[in-house]
Amino acid sequence: MGKNHLQGPARVPGAATETLVHSPGRKDKKPAPSRSRPDQSSPARSRLGNPFPAGLRPVLVDETLAADTDVEAAWSRNDYAPGAPQHYLHVRPAAEWPRLDLHLARRRPHETDEQYAIYRRCFERFTCAHAVWLGLCQRICTGLGNHRACREGACRRNGVCAGVRDQTRYWLPLLVYPPCVPLDREIMETYREEIKAEVRRLVGRDQAPLPVARPAKTA
Repeated sequence: MGKNHLQGPARVPGAATETLVHSPGRKDKKPAPSRSRPDQSSPARSRLGNPFPAGLRPVLVDETLAADTDVEAAWSRNDYAPGAPQHYLHVRPAAEWPRLDLHLARRRPHETDEQYAIYRRCFERFTCAHAVWLGLCQRICTGLGNHRACREGACRRNGVCAGVRDQTRYWLPLLVYPPCVPLDREIMETYREEIKAEVRRLVGRDQAPLPVARPAKTA
C-alpha cells in the first residue's frame, strides 16, 4: 500500500527535560559510608534523572539526548492534527480494556476502496492491541501505587490508575503509557519489559494444561 500511514515523532530542541510529575517528592537518603562501590547494574535513576519504579528491574538504553531536549515535546505528534474520532467498523474493542479513540489517516488518491478497507481493519486491530497494553500498564502502575499521588483526579478517587494521555497530541505507541509514566526512554522501556512479562504470564495461564478427569470410584 505504499508508505506507512504512521509517522515518527518530531524532535523539538531548546526546552528543559521532563521530570516525573505524578510521584510525590522525596528526599534521597544519604548512603551509609562504605568501601564497596555502588552497584551500577541497578541504578536508582535514569540518565535523565527520573527514578526507576520500585520493584521493577531497570532497563538502560544506550542513547544520549541533548541536555536541552524537552522529552515530552520530542515525543509528541506536533505534525498530527486528527479530526473527530471515528467508529470501529471491523473490530469491537473489549469492554475489560481501556478504549482508545480511532484516528485514521485520510484515504490517498491512489488507494482503492478495498485497499483502504484493509488498512482500516488492520489499524483498528492495531489500536485495540495498544489499548490492551495500556490496560496492562495501568494495572502495573496501580500495583506500584502511582495513583495515590497522581494529578488525575479520577485515579485518586477510584483508587486505581485510569489515566490516558491526550490522544490528539501523542501518537499511538506512546498512549500505552499513562500520564504518570514520564516520557523517558529508560523508564518507558522498564515498564515495557514488565508489560511483556505480564503478557507472557497471561498467555502461560491460558495455555496451562486442563486438569485430568479421573473416573469416580465405585463402591
